[in-house]
Amino acid sequence: MPGFHFSNPAALFVEGHRDCHKTPSQEKKFSHSSYNTLQGFHQSEEIKSKRAGDKGRIEQNRSWSGCQRRSISSNSIHFLRIHFLSPSISVHAAADSHQIRSSGLVRITCTRRRPQFEALEAENLVVRKNVILKNDKLEMKIGKPGVRGGSIQSLVYKREGGLGDLELLDMEQRCGARGYWDMHWEYGSYITGNDFNGKCRFGDNDGAQWTMFDKSKEDRGGRDQMVGITFKQDSSSSPSHTSRHNRVPVNTQVHYAIREGLPGTYCTLLVDHTSNQPLMELTELRLVLKLDPELFDYSYVADDRQRFMPTRMDISRHRSAALAFKEARMLTKPQNKSLMYEVDHKYQYSVEAKDGVMHGWISSKAKIGVWIISPNKWEYLAGGPYKQELTVQTGPNLLAMLHSTHYGTPAIPLEGSENWTKVYGPFLIYVNQADDIKGLIEDAKTRAALETASWPYSWVPFNEYRNPQQRGTVTGRAMKLGPYQTGPATWIGLTDANSPSSNWEDEVKGHQFWNVTNSDGEFTIYNVNPGTYLLQTLVQGFLVDTSVLQMVTVKAGWVSNIGDIILRPVQKGPILWEIGIPDRSAAEFFIPDLDRVRGDSPSTALKDGFRHYGVWDKFVELYPMMDPVYVVDKSNWERDWFFAHVNRPNLTTTQREIQFFLDDVVPGDYTLRLAIAGAHQAALEIRLNNPTGSPLHDTGAFGRDNALARAGIHGHYHEFTISLSHMNFHVGTNSLFLRQRKNQNKFSYVMYDYIRLEASMMYTQSLVASSR
Repeated sequence: MPGFHFSNPAALFVEGHRDCHKTPSQEKKFSHSSYNTLQGFHQSEEIKSKRAGDKGRIEQNRSWSGCQRRSISSNSIHFLRIHFLSPSISVHAAADSHQIRSSGLVRITCTRRRPQFEALEAENLVVRKNVILKNDKLEMKIGKPGVRGGSIQSLVYKREGGLGDLELLDMEQRCGARGYWDMHWEYGSYITGNDFNGKCRFGDNDGAQWTMFDKSKEDRGGRDQMVGITFKQDSSSSPSHTSRHNRVPVNTQVHYAIREGLPGTYCTLLVDHTSNQPLMELTELRLVLKLDPELFDYSYVADDRQRFMPTRMDISRHRSAALAFKEARMLTKPQNKSLMYEVDHKYQYSVEAKDGVMHGWISSKAKIGVWIISPNKWEYLAGGPYKQELTVQTGPNLLAMLHSTHYGTPAIPLEGSENWTKVYGPFLIYVNQADDIKGLIEDAKTRAALETASWPYSWVPFNEYRNPQQRGTVTGRAMKLGPYQTGPATWIGLTDANSPSSNWEDEVKGHQFWNVTNSDGEFTIYNVNPGTYLLQTLVQGFLVDTSVLQMVTVKAGWVSNIGDIILRPVQKGPILWEIGIPDRSAAEFFIPDLDRVRGDSPSTALKDGFRHYGVWDKFVELYPMMDPVYVVDKSNWERDWFFAHVNRPNLTTTQREIQFFLDDVVPGDYTLRLAIAGAHQAALEIRLNNPTGSPLHDTGAFGRDNALARAGIHGHYHEFTISLSHMNFHVGTNSLFLRQRKNQNKFSYVMYDYIRLEASMMYTQSLVASSR
């Protein structure tokens, strides 16, 4: 198929010259002659052009600049509309070839009979064929609207040192499956299960369009040139034969931008739900890149989590065995024998948002890397700094997760009459080259630091994305009271005050803004979108009273100093005993080691014991007959408290017994506090001194994070405050029983973060008993 080629430092072109889709309102009509004379905005000037031999080459004698229009000789040729921002551009087609050298922003609009060249205004243009973004380091081919719309069909890296060009994607995959955006949603209620699912890759309908925007411009006053293109898909454009399950139910815009001299592409997604679109819940948004399996063999998600990976063949049914959930495979015949009997699944490589600015795949043979760099991603990734998300998976697949219900994050609920828009990203697909794996990682870290320092970007084409001048700053100081004045830094955040939920973990519709305090408790939250927010605190070391949340108003260009925030510990009476550390994690509790000699299947690359498949099964080995008993002042939670409250293999429920001594009981209610780091299909019954009697309290069903199976040490956080009458206690040894009564499946569980018993407020003396 004929195509255009751009030889400029940063360029964009469109394949093909048929089906030129014309929008009359966006074009001016010109009479046909040997020269098409295009009148300028500020001045009119005609420049003669010359033919160059049989090839029909037309070459302009001088540059365009500003908003001038020139005349140029042309043949009848089918062009497509396009825009670019570049210091020098060449355009070639098979039948005829036209070359234009420009010093500014130029639009090429083409009818079926003649080309038209004009300076670009702020208008949108429509393209109906494949597009290529390229510079002197990278070339990305993006699919046309239809069954492959918006997909990344090719990613070619131009290696240094004369090593030649290298295709990075798996070309054995069909065009639309090499690099694609997709969405999962549910009509009805995701929470209740009264629903049906849908999923679709963006552009899987014939009504989608490419749109060129006059939005790519110099970033932060720099001299680098960029080009950008946006792929628009309207949900109403889905063809009538598309089933409800496979029709994207919202409007989407995917923007790609490439910068001169940078081997990478910036990607941004805008999702728009209008009042005429259905009641629904978005459960997943992502970009997937399927890389060449012959090249990429090494993954990186953190300095202590990098490894040579299994291959796609290794996890096939011929070389691996199925396990308790579909994503997990035991490697029985791996090509790399050192991986024999290891377990591999995608959740092993999950990372918290606060820790995961970059992740990627490396080719140890070609000495190149492909990375997803996501600066400040908790701004758009619902769930805050502790949100866990997928990164890489055996394939080799590289993921940019923008929203998911993994680890308990809610779906995005959208009413049938609701107008809602959110921008995800930008993030950078970055390619690099170095002498070894270490050099590739260090270079990617440098790039990630540069991108983080440049956030927010000034060139993003969506009005909903605020540039630096449109944002504000919030400062203040967080003050801890009493014995908690020292300790880990505190995360201070801002969430949308109009959200249905005041819990930052559940706020999924808006953007969030976070930063940590310094050693004096001072904090500055930069680059906040204008609006009204709830002030959030994420404190480690003690439970905080969050009954009253402060409102904060942010204005563009303003610094809002909110003064001192008092972080008050929540407490009703003297603390009798406590188990664990209140930090939203179960990492301080006992996590058994796995041993291949005993038939376990640990992964050689997993430092954290909780990430190993099957670690939960060690509970029954430690407690084959009787459930565990924890004795306050004698037991040690690092040794004697199994990190997860699980069922037995036959799904028999289990309970935890906590024994403690009271030398006095006073009138009034005692308070039991349960901080839960994670839970899945769980419910807790609380009994006191009677393990078989009616429970004094039942939490009811809670938890849907599946963090235990998904290699997490925490999921979605819960707190329960339970009042217990003094009539249930007695002087001497008491026993508190916690039974997890749900047993629907193997992975019903509770992970405790922190457990505490407080005496009645009438208690005259604090009887703090350390369980250590």
